[in-house]
Amino acid sequence: HSHVTQEFPTTYNTGTYGASNPLGLSGSNFPCQLGVGGLPSSGTTEVAIGEPFNITFAGLATHGGGMCQISILPGFNPSKSNADFRVIKTHYECLTTTSGNLDSGAPNTMMATIPAGIETGEYTQSWTWASKTTNELY
Repeated sequence: HSHVTQEFPTTYNTGTYGASNPLGLSGSNFPCQLGVGGLPSSGTTEVAIGEPFNITFAGLATHGGGMCQISILPGFNPSKSNADFRVIKTHYECLTTTSGNLDSGAPNTMMATIPAGIETGEYTQSWTWASKTTNELY
């Protein structure tokens, strides 16, 4: 991996552009790098409401960390016009295994919890990363 990508929970198929690349300046691959067929690449992940769960990342170009947000969206059909993403976790110092651009390869993890009051069902989980040392958004 070059840039950091989410490894768990399962991500969407990302087509030819790839999940490790930043979002395009035109917004053409927003959101979720526009998953192919609107389905996760290898099944779904079950997460209990009110219970913390780990999100794991892989990659070497951490760009000094930055700000990460975890959001959820009902269903498996994210689109630019969908305004139903709900932020469930903001972490202002994420991906900081080292202060530089290339990390040690140590796993990066982040905890999040689906808050009480969320209806049971199928959701898309989104990870957004604003790099600390570049103007790129992932």
